[in-house]
Amino acid sequence: MNINEKLAKIQQEISVPKSHYNEFGEYYYRNAEDIMNAVKPLLEKHKCVLLLSDEVIEAGGKLYVKACAILKDLEKEGLTSTTALAREQGEKKKMDSSQLTGAASSYARKYALNGLLLLDDVKDADHYDNREPKTEQNKVRMATDEQIASLEEWRLSFENKQDFKAEKFIREELAKNLTYDKAQTIISRCEAKADNGGQN
Repeated sequence: MNINEKLAKIQQEISVPKSHYNEFGEYYYRNAEDIMNAVKPLLEKHKCVLLLSDEVIEAGGKLYVKACAILKDLEKEGLTSTTALAREQGEKKKMDSSQLTGAASSYARKYALNGLLLLDDVKDADHYDNREPKTEQNKVRMATDEQIASLEEWRLSFENKQDFKAEKFIREELAKNLTYDKAQTIISRCEAKADNGGQN
């Protein structure tokens, strides 16, 4: 088998349940460590090695951690990879700069691994309202774990800045069943507010 055939086998065989629960956002999630633990026996089985690397890059005046997940064949020449980005927040309550970078690295690595191993991180099917039939017309894409985590970071940031109006708004929105589009709109508003010096 070549590297792509081995990757296809690993993608079919891997299973990583969402075993962690976020009480604030009321959702289950998996982390990068869960994925790495699940993939280790499959790497041995298919004689591959998984390498992870980080790089801090700047885009539009903002810092991002770019994570790369590389699957390398130990039997033949060949590798394949995916990358993902996570933005470093300017500040977060009770976290120093190294912890901020580490948190961004964890998010980026998780989503690089998700992309490589075809792990879905959107809400599970049972998140939808079961009182309505799940037809193609009324399926709604719900907010992803990454969006929820980003909104929680913005909420803590506004709380730390004593911008209680913005903090309350995000807290109330997080208590709802946010759609993907609604969550993205709120994140964009938060970024615009920060870029505008905190003004609405």
